[in-house]
Amino acid sequence: MDDDELIAALAAGDDTALRELFLRHAPERRVQFRALMRSLGESATVVVSTHLVEDVGAACSEVALMSGGKIVFRGTPGELTARGEGHGVGDAPLERGYSAVLSAARS
Repeated sequence: MDDDELIAALAAGDDTALRELFLRHAPERRVQFRALMRSLGESATVVVSTHLVEDVGAACSEVALMSGGKIVFRGTPGELTARGEGHGVGDAPLERGYSAVLSAARS
């Protein structure tokens, strides 16, 4: 399935599950994909399983993190960013929040 077919298939569904699709997209395609996720999210639940937290932060209004099969965080990207204040692991604020939450969950 090429990218256009993939995006059309995602747009046609009510509930959409995406897994690591960002990795194969050029930056301009990732921007289009984020816009599609935002659009789909207005009328459906969009579940994204990825470690690319900056993409999720740019496209999602709510974030949930899982560790060991359990939800360990649920909130907005801004709330996740706040969790990372003072945490040294991660290159960007949202990554630091992601790292802080998962580190706490694993300890």
